[in-house]
Amino acid sequence: MNIVFVNSTKSWGGIKTWMLELGTFLAQRGHQVALVCRRKDALIEECEKRRLPCVPLHFGLDFSPATIAWFYHFFHTQQTEAVVTNVSKDLCTAGVAARLSGIVHINRLGIVRDLKNTLKDRLLYTLLVDRVFVPSQSLYDHFSRYEFLQSKLRWFHNALVPPPFSLPQNPVVKFAIVAKLTPRKQVDKILQVFHRLQDCSWELHIGGFGPEMEALQTLTRKLHLEQRVFFAGQVNPYEFLPDKDVGLLYSTDEGLSYALVEYMGMCCAVIASHVGGTPELVEHGVSGLLVDPYRLDDLEQAIRLLIQDSQQREILARNGYERGCSQFNQQTIFAQIEAEIRRTIAEKIPGDNSHKSADLQVLPEL
Repeated sequence: MNIVFVNSTKSWGGIKTWMLELGTFLAQRGHQVALVCRRKDALIEECEKRRLPCVPLHFGLDFSPATIAWFYHFFHTQQTEAVVTNVSKDLCTAGVAARLSGIVHINRLGIVRDLKNTLKDRLLYTLLVDRVFVPSQSLYDHFSRYEFLQSKLRWFHNALVPPPFSLPQNPVVKFAIVAKLTPRKQVDKILQVFHRLQDCSWELHIGGFGPEMEALQTLTRKLHLEQRVFFAGQVNPYEFLPDKDVGLLYSTDEGLSYALVEYMGMCCAVIASHVGGTPELVEHGVSGLLVDPYRLDDLEQAIRLLIQDSQQREILARNGYERGCSQFNQQTIFAQIEAEIRRTIAEKIPGDNSHKSADLQVLPEL
């Protein structure tokens, strides 16, 4: 198959991790894969590391004729058979070009607010999209309420390839946050809770960028936590997490967080808010701790428990790792996605030519 992933988002998030991981898997299986993203996107460097073709692009306005024409030409030049998109701008550019080209268009929704039941969205998804992939049962159930999506929805969990199980031996308990630093992640609330726990031995390491970064750094100084809270910027979870004891996710809204899968696969005990698809991954008291995202006392109690009880921390980390390996295995889940893409191409394009491939030809940038 010949597949192009398109992502016009401006900062790193779980969707880029998913596209990067799936693209790598498909390329290793012998498929032709390319990614298109914004100029200066961190995705470009990550693709270079994996030897995946990545084309930077100025996307312009929604429904930009120049951008649509660029994608149309790109798809024909590369003999593209399927395009995978995420946000509205992707649909309004690459999605339109896919429709004009007669190729498969798959959209991936990660959280409830990725799609609003507006006239614009109903038209876009009815006219331009062949399949909609979601990462959790809860999102599948939510979007199934929309008649225009019902026949198009497919559900595949996020997944990864975990390293061998190994627990860190730290003199202090190291907590990790891997997230796009936005208000819904509630990292400010996490900082407030750690301020209450200054009598305990801990460190907090925050990986990620986002609009809240500067405010969170200011709050850290205001709470006098500079010696115990560290901002690492954009991180590779495989390098950032191995020496961490506990992974934190205190969001008000999630589909199924890629960070949670990474925490569990990298042998971290997990504390997460009881929202969205998180309970599909974390069984409270068995493979992690679930807390109310609006009750700081619950979060404080969970953090204090894992600081003080190393045995409980190890049990949760081991159970979470085993659950991740058995139910969120990348080889199994990505193979299912591969098969679904192949079926969709065969349905849309009788006499599927998915055996074809082409060397990536870089078109002039807009």
